[in-house]
Amino acid sequence: MPKSDLLRRMEALNGGPLQNLPEERPSEVEPTPRVVRPKRSEPPGSALDGIEIETSRGPAYYLIRRVFDLGDELCSLPQRFAYAVQSSGLRKRLTTVCRSVRIDLPDLIFLDLETCGLRHEPIFLVGAMEWTDGQLVVRQYLARHYAEEGAILAAWEEIARGRKALVTFNGKSFDVPYIRARQSAHGLPAFREPAHLDLLHESRRIWRRSVPNHRLQTLEERICGRTRTGDIPSSEIPAAYARFVRTGDDSEMGSILLHNALDLATLAELMVRAYPSATDD
Repeated sequence: MPKSDLLRRMEALNGGPLQNLPEERPSEVEPTPRVVRPKRSEPPGSALDGIEIETSRGPAYYLIRRVFDLGDELCSLPQRFAYAVQSSGLRKRLTTVCRSVRIDLPDLIFLDLETCGLRHEPIFLVGAMEWTDGQLVVRQYLARHYAEEGAILAAWEEIARGRKALVTFNGKSFDVPYIRARQSAHGLPAFREPAHLDLLHESRRIWRRSVPNHRLQTLEERICGRTRTGDIPSSEIPAAYARFVRTGDDSEMGSILLHNALDLATLAELMVRAYPSATDD
């Protein structure tokens, strides 16, 4: 093995070879893993159809917009939901929850999160659904890597402010406390969420003897009469997102986004089923 310049200089000063030198070994340091992220100037890939949103608070984020419109499996849901809110027992329930004289469709905001784990790991997707221009519109705020989490949390605060009712499934125990914890981790100020209609609690009360359990997809099958095919299991989502961040391959992200959107749609459908028009006054 060729001698280094330093070793040659030391031997010259010593007047001969140095004795008892340790044997040279090749470096055992592992190379730093390479993280490949989507370019900021382009959409992350063909599986994602959205736009990059620049923010004044630091990192940007990616926004995907989905409308349950004609040709969709749930094309009739917006009309059924609008009728339920305006003319059934659902309107009474929302008025009670919100302690408001009147609840209109734009007063509602739905929330469903996708996270990197269950114990204060980052949130990478905030799914929100609202009533806009006669349709239920899903807006999905995606952190393309971990540094964009603060941006999607700030975006959620902006869209939720001013609403009268927040609709979730197990949001009182999971989604809302999780968001508060992650906001705190980013130094974001907490804000007062709208009045909260948690459909897990509603389902336990209304269908307590009608279903074997009260998981969202069980209710989707037994109460809504709808079965998903090719859906990514919730337990596999954190690992799939981690692969996306590590490699930039977005081939699994389309399934995650669809899973999140269907969860939101099921919330609206459960509201329609829980308070049918037969209870109209």
